[in-house]
Amino acid sequence: MSHSTWQFWTPDDTTEQHLYRNTAIHGSAITHVNTAAGPEKLIEQVNSEIAAAVEFGSLSAITRGAWPLVLIACHTHRLPVPIHFWTSIPEIDEESVVSFENSVAESIS
Repeated sequence: MSHSTWQFWTPDDTTEQHLYRNTAIHGSAITHVNTAAGPEKLIEQVNSEIAAAVEFGSLSAITRGAWPLVLIACHTHRLPVPIHFWTSIPEIDEESVVSFENSVAESIS
């Protein structure tokens, strides 16, 4: 599609502060996606971008095992899904989710 561009989106060091409320522009767009070189090169580029975008692993929803919150925030605020989800889905740690839910409930009350 010559009239379209492929883009990747990754969180940056300001994403944690803004992702859930969409209070400012955050994250990084990778706009030079090499689709013409074939699928192997595209997969190589995706893996390279994932390795470089370490901020994803430090998002509180990821560290606490509540990774679906990242997907919900992206959907709600019309952000692309971080490319980290393209290759794997993080493990859900039940204890972390319960702890996270309790801390959210305490902050609301």
